[in-house]
Amino acid sequence: MKSSFLLATLVATVALVGFGAQTASAQNRGTNVAVIDISYVFKNHERFKKSQEEMKRDVDEFDAFVRSKQKEMRDLAEKLKSWKTGSPQYKQTEEKMARISSDVQVQTQLKRKNFLEREAKLYAQTYREILDQVRIFAEQNRIDLVLRFNSEEIKDDDRQSVLAGVNRSVIYENPQINITGMVLKNINRGQAAPRAATRPLIPRNPRRQ
Repeated sequence: MKSSFLLATLVATVALVGFGAQTASAQNRGTNVAVIDISYVFKNHERFKKSQEEMKRDVDEFDAFVRSKQKEMRDLAEKLKSWKTGSPQYKQTEEKMARISSDVQVQTQLKRKNFLEREAKLYAQTYREILDQVRIFAEQNRIDLVLRFNSEEIKDDDRQSVLAGVNRSVIYENPQINITGMVLKNINRGQAAPRAATRPLIPRNPRRQ
């Protein structure tokens, strides 16, 4: 009887030790899945926003140039009324208006192409930078899978917002696996993600860091 009691105690002790080891192992291993709000990162990416502002200034400057040419065309159109149709002054004014109109059209097409190319390049470079920071953070914190999700609140009175919310791939995430804030902080600091400690460096509320 005593032997059976000792055996049961030993088995229970071994089971507890094994359970404790598994728990410690799980804690050290940390989560291997995380989520990130890419749209939020873009909206709060300091260098990306600065580049967008520079592009907007260029667009505004060109818009001002076009408006000045439009005013010049209106002034010429008014002047055209004062000349007799077919007169040398009428023909010269008409030719000048045609040249201005053609020049503005060509420059508008070239500028539009240039702006679209700059915008595409900016988005591509920024996205690659975000992906690189996600990779660094994931590797250093032993994360095997990072999913994209949308953290914006659904607006009940906005049909597009509701449809986007209903069609989200990720419908629930533990705040502890949201790495958005940490990745964004590393990007804006222009530094690599911090080295992993014994446990993953994922804060409870990463977007508020």
